[in-house]
Amino acid sequence: MWEYLDSQGRPGLGITTSLCHGWSAGPTAELSKYVLGAMPTRPGWVEFKVAPLTLGLKAAEGKVPIPGGSIKVKWAFDDQGLLTVAISSPSGTTGTLHLPLIPTTTSLFEINGVNQTSTTFEIKGGVPFEMKQTRK
Repeated sequence: MWEYLDSQGRPGLGITTSLCHGWSAGPTAELSKYVLGAMPTRPGWVEFKVAPLTLGLKAAEGKVPIPGGSIKVKWAFDDQGLLTVAISSPSGTTGTLHLPLIPTTTSLFEINGVNQTSTTFEIKGGVPFEMKQTRK
């Protein structure tokens, strides 16, 4: 996010240009909140949810710094359109994964190796979470 653009649409770089504006970090926070889907549900991120908006993207990966560590989220669609999600969070936190709008009537969801049919899953801090969508 540049301070301004010149008439050709290029970053307006000059002697008075500053490249350290706080508001230029806004997209990072919004991408973490919406594309990764990580949001607190209790103060201090003791409880959180992950509800990614995939927006036609094939994949996203990132981490959100919280007290005591980071919540790491990685999701991706394979060539068949099946979703995988991996989440880790610090011990002492709990979360819930809410799947994006994807076809679920013909799918099973494998959570850490166990098949389930739900589209909402519990995440326990300190325990790696892996979800893999499969066909019925």
